[in-house]
Amino acid sequence: MADREKILRYFKAGGDEQLAAKLLDLAEGANKSRKFRVSEFLDPHAYNVAEIIAANYECRKGEGCLCCR
Repeated sequence: MADREKILRYFKAGGDEQLAAKLLDLAEGANKSRKFRVSEFLDPHAYNVAEIIAANYECRKGEGCLCCR
C-alpha cells in the first residue's frame, strides 16, 4: 500500500497535489474493490503523475493487473 501523505508531499512541490490526490483516491478505490476505475482524460504530464502513483502500489501477480499483461 502506498504512503498517501508522502506521495502528496512529493507532488505538492510541483503544484500537482490536487491531481495526485484525485488519482490516489481512484487507485485506493480500485485496490479495495478490485474493480477498474476510470479517470478523466489525462494529458501527458498527468499520465506521468498517474504512473508514479501506480508504481507505489504492490503488483498482484496473476490478478489481471496491467503489469502482468
